[in-house]
Amino acid sequence: MARFLTTASTTSAVEDIINNARNNLVLISPYVKIPRNLFQNLLSADSKGINTTLIYGKKMDIDQEAKEQISALRHISVYFLENLHAKCYLNEESMVITSMNLYDFSERNNREMGIYLTRKDDSEIYNQAFDEYKRILSLAKSTKPTEDYVVTGSTMTHSAPLQKYSANKLKVQGTGSILSRPISELFGGKKGYCIRCKKRTDYDLNKPFCKECYPQVKQNQQNYKANYCFECGARCITTLAQPLCNTCYKKLRR
Repeated sequence: MARFLTTASTTSAVEDIINNARNNLVLISPYVKIPRNLFQNLLSADSKGINTTLIYGKKMDIDQEAKEQISALRHISVYFLENLHAKCYLNEESMVITSMNLYDFSERNNREMGIYLTRKDDSEIYNQAFDEYKRILSLAKSTKPTEDYVVTGSTMTHSAPLQKYSANKLKVQGTGSILSRPISELFGGKKGYCIRCKKRTDYDLNKPFCKECYPQVKQNQQNYKANYCFECGARCITTLAQPLCNTCYKKLRR
């Protein structure tokens, strides 16, 4: 059942969402400068191979500290949408829709509110919000296609891993409870099919191409029309925004 969140409880709920993610984590926030405690939790999740999708907005060039935080996470995909104003944080089972940005100033200085809901108890709202996340993602521009790039305005430059935020330099917090039905379990495994060539690849709905095919489509990946379902491998028309066939998409909605 959905519950109301104050400023402090919003931060706590977002922390739980990060800690309880099993395979996929989504962070939607126009402004990004991750509070230290939440970033430590993200490092812990990243060390376990959790795939994080970050969508931000307003200005493509972000704070230097935020760039360094992003560069320290190896399993993150970053997208930019200029007119983004929504703030939403979710994993496979729960979600927070809130006024709070993923920004340390907001946590310390603003009075915020939000709503916490779960896919099990609030399935209709959760699914509607998830669909809106996919629409936002389809409109956004990828700004960090691999873990070796740092966002710098409208371009990307290669960067070595930053030691300032490496996991062995920070004390990483615990990881919370285990989810009962992660996205990978809904589809029966942790491998998907490349939607271009059908080769088996890591299960990440935001990266439905294998390493060999990605260089062939990266210049036009948003509009690229592929030939296979990412989950089952069935032949059908798919895209980056919708990499699943209708049958598998309905399974995800359930």
